[in-house]
Amino acid sequence: MITDTDDTKVINFVSSPEQKDVIDLSQVLPAGANGANIANYISVSISGVTLDTLGVGNFFGQDPLLCTGQNM
Repeated sequence: MITDTDDTKVINFVSSPEQKDVIDLSQVLPAGANGANIANYISVSISGVTLDTLGVGNFFGQDPLLCTGQNM
């Protein structure tokens, strides 16, 4: 289910470990992001997925791309 909250697209879905869902973030990453420096652009934690578009690994205060059910 996709809802639109101002400029933010919200996707609500339920997944289980057996389903092995994949989220493709390639369209939101800059051209300079690659396997060697991906940790500077994307942070994955129990809270969700956050993107640093500058690639300096600063995720504090950034809006998350994905929040887990615990933070919704």
